Amino acid sequence: NYDAAGRLTSTEDALTHKEYYGYDAVGNKIWMTNKKGSGPQDASYTWHYVYDKSGNLLEEITPEITTTRLIRNQYEVDSYTVRAGDTWEN
Repeated sequence: NYDAAGRLTSTEDALTHKEYYGYDAVGNKIWMTNKKGSGPQDASYTWHYVYDKSGNLLEEITPEITTTRLIRNQYEVDSYTVRAGDTWEN
């Protein structure tokens, strides 16, 4: 399924596992829920995404499936732009 802006809002596979997606006002995916099965007691897990003002992904908050503790992955955005054809050494 897609929303009016053409963004994917949900999917379902042959085993009735579903995924749902939510977006912010500028179209960045800000959450994704994975649901195992279609019953009210079936497990579901939600990931959250945080962006800076330029739309760069800064943080992914993922559920740890076996507990309620959250795992946070943070990303740093370089302060320079790499143009096509630029090279550098590590």
